[in-house]
Amino acid sequence: RGPISVEEDRLDVATECLGYDATIEALMSLPAVKSPDDELTLTVKRIRRQPRINVKLQYPPYSEEEDETIELFAGENLRRANAH
Repeated sequence: RGPISVEEDRLDVATECLGYDATIEALMSLPAVKSPDDELTLTVKRIRRQPRINVKLQYPPYSEEEDETIELFAGENLRRANAH
């Protein structure tokens, strides 16, 4: 069985063990709703809380910037986190 299967007017998209970006991409691959009678059911098997960490940013003295503390998800990409 592949990542997408169709059974009796039902479309399943496999998202198990995917990261955030791949999960969103899989969900966005679903066809658009065509009528008010269309139904979308999202089944969540397990949600795990991601640990959060505090990161202290220290700038060089010549920049005259104050140190800054930001909160991130553990393992989060700093470039992406900065975009929040």
